[in-house]
Amino acid sequence: EHQQMEDEFTDFLRQPDKYGFPDLWPMRNPDLSFVESRSEDLMVLTGTGEAKSAQALDYRAYQQMRPDGLRKTLEQSMMSINQLDSEEAEKRGLHGFGKQGKKIMMIQKFTQFIIMCRDIPFNDPDKLVKRENFQRQRDFDDFRLMLLGVHPESKVKLVHSSFSEDEVTTIFRSVMPEVQRQIAQQPL
Repeated sequence: EHQQMEDEFTDFLRQPDKYGFPDLWPMRNPDLSFVESRSEDLMVLTGTGEAKSAQALDYRAYQQMRPDGLRKTLEQSMMSINQLDSEEAEKRGLHGFGKQGKKIMMIQKFTQFIIMCRDIPFNDPDKLVKRENFQRQRDFDDFRLMLLGVHPESKVKLVHSSFSEDEVTTIFRSVMPEVQRQIAQQPL
């Protein structure tokens, strides 16, 4: 039962509109989430992950990692679920959640993982960020602190994926024709 609830909550984080929350977070849903059941009545989000296949991070990545970015959106989402009565939570497909069910919380200093191709070097944040996307030096400097792991409010950790950039491109090129074929077969 706990695993099913963790899976359901993770799915909610990726697709809030599927659960009746279409306005919760435009462009700010995580690619991955790390959720733990701590007790019979508590589930805790301990971290999120963003997979990036580009060689450099852009302003959108900065917006996600900021303290008022993804974290604020997640807090709003959890509050929305926790305020549902059990019947409404069930109707939305969030079985066992709501006021009378399992509560969803987030640890104060949760980790936001940025997962990049294994051949992208992390040693120089100045080269890791697309500087031209940043209109204000203050934002660039703030993101730099995050990537160095020394930002006072956003705990960001850079992680290498198992795949190189070339391998990701090869996978994309081999899978995309089948995806396009499947889409073309869908009735309008």
